[in-house]
Amino acid sequence: LLVFQLWAAVVESIDPITPKGGHSPQVTSHSFEKPPNSPCHYSSIGFETPWSTDHMIELSKSFARNPSTKMYTPAGNAQEHGCLLHLSTQNGAEMWGAVERGSFLGMDPHYCGLSRVPMRLTEKKWDDSSNAAAFVGTTVMEESDNDSGDDDAVMMPMTLEFDCPYSFFANDLVEMPQECTVQLAAFAHEIAVFDRLEDYKKHCQEVKARGDMAFADRSFFWTAIFHDDEEEEDSDKRPPRSNAIMTGHVVQSEVKLNEQTGEYFYWALVETVGGRLDVVIHPHLIDRHGESPPRVGCILQGHFWLSGRLVDLHEKFCK
Repeated sequence: LLVFQLWAAVVESIDPITPKGGHSPQVTSHSFEKPPNSPCHYSSIGFETPWSTDHMIELSKSFARNPSTKMYTPAGNAQEHGCLLHLSTQNGAEMWGAVERGSFLGMDPHYCGLSRVPMRLTEKKWDDSSNAAAFVGTTVMEESDNDSGDDDAVMMPMTLEFDCPYSFFANDLVEMPQECTVQLAAFAHEIAVFDRLEDYKKHCQEVKARGDMAFADRSFFWTAIFHDDEEEEDSDKRPPRSNAIMTGHVVQSEVKLNEQTGEYFYWALVETVGGRLDVVIHPHLIDRHGESPPRVGCILQGHFWLSGRLVDLHEKFCK
């Protein structure tokens, strides 16, 4: 009975006014913090795209009411500390929601896949404007020492930031710093696919001939490093933090079906510096530019939003 009452309260709490920042659930975080004309993060894994605040509220209620949505209480007391809502699918697409003292904070998409990246988590950040939290961590990356894709490589630490669907509870359950394995999912904003390594090297030569920067065929850059201190201090100019520019080799690929919606999306396991990432791509990105779908052996490059699961600590949250 208590669980039913709490669940009913969660659904009723989903309205235009949320307790932090006065924004409706996650519209800012997953609809607007991306390059123009790129897919919404929800639709990148086959979920419906919210097109207005009212529509977002209806989608949130449908998510909470879905009979496949599970509820977890990581801190042990759902009424006092809050709970997590989790909707999974057979092909890895997920939706997560957070509830604090009976108020629904929003929902976050994630893709649960094969990526496993060892990291040292050093910081947790909270964004009041979107009710979203992120982790900052460091991993060791083996990176080519030039931009031509040659074999010579050096080992170097790389700092990056990623959103986490259950990081709302991290203050109580995750101590910093923390050694952890992270399952990283990269949601494509922009994408380019090269059938062969030779095609990518030719592309790099053309890029350098124009005087622009070319990236190695295995490269990864946290986009925050390309912005100056003035942009960081000005909230209106501050760039999305959990974003990266990545190039890598596709080692697995598949067309996935989100059985909750009947929508398809592309998935690829991409090997880049530091490990392998699960990349998810809206079909629109492939069709719009006439790209070939990702397949094993091709080179994939693009701009991505990063979402991560804490593999070693997952059971702490999902109980």
